[in-house]
Amino acid sequence: MDTNCKVLLTSQVNENVSAELMVFLKENLPKVRNFNGCISVEILFNVETNNMVFHEVWKSKVHHVKYIEFITANGIMNSLANFLVASPEIQYYTIENI
Repeated sequence: MDTNCKVLLTSQVNENVSAELMVFLKENLPKVRNFNGCISVEILFNVETNNMVFHEVWKSKVHHVKYIEFITANGIMNSLANFLVASPEIQYYTIENI
């Protein structure tokens, strides 16, 4: 049985590209939010350290993995990576309804 999955993608943004990155994200986040299985996406950005966190909730890890495969195949992941120091670290968490 699928359980909602919280996904945290953490990365460090290259210096002096945060404005361009925000334009890229404004153009592409609606596509993420409309992808099958996406419940929500928030972006957290620390301007002092250039660290960025994608805080996402998906119907399941399988849904998110399919999304990552999709954006890898169509080049969006590569475009995002151009703004980053290194590939984002992805962590999956099960949401426990306690």
